[in-house]
Amino acid sequence: MACTITLGRALDCKDALGGLSKVFFVNNYSAGLVNADGSAGTATLDTDAGETFTVTDLPALTVLKYDLRPDLSSFTVNVQSDPATGASLFEQTLNLVLQKHQESDPEQIRLISRNRSQIFVLDNNDNLFMFGATYGMDLNGGTLTSGAARNEMSGQTLTFAGREAAPYYFVESPTDVTNAKYPFENITTPANITIV
Repeated sequence: MACTITLGRALDCKDALGGLSKVFFVNNYSAGLVNADGSAGTATLDTDAGETFTVTDLPALTVLKYDLRPDLSSFTVNVQSDPATGASLFEQTLNLVLQKHQESDPEQIRLISRNRSQIFVLDNNDNLFMFGATYGMDLNGGTLTSGAARNEMSGQTLTFAGREAAPYYFVESPTDVTNAKYPFENITTPANITIV
């Protein structure tokens, strides 16, 4: 049976950190990275049991790096499964907070709002996730604010949503923050990734 559970999960150490440190937008939606059934498209997926949602290589991509302030940005994946219809999907939500207004922000936010990009997310535990792998993620909400009081945030909050057959994909874990391709340095062909 294709949906047989194959692995258990042990209780781990209490050393995980919440929050995100960086996001990387694929500059233009890359159709076919992962197929709708969760199988590999142009991305290469691990074939080891229990790791089939780990990306081991990517095709040539240009990604745009956005550094994030600690304790402000997050992601949530909601499971939507209905036994009456026999359907299951995962709703991915990414909330980003970008402090301050920069001269390039209006144009970039306009372009992001018109795109449906795959988004790579680096958390504070050095886990690299890929969201919107098959259908992309859409900017579907947010605010651009000046704040009212002098100690309130001036900047943008952006909310992205995606609906996928998989909760998310791990990308081979980064290990060398000094590497020019970090956090993509451990995929099979890191030269495929251009970080802007």
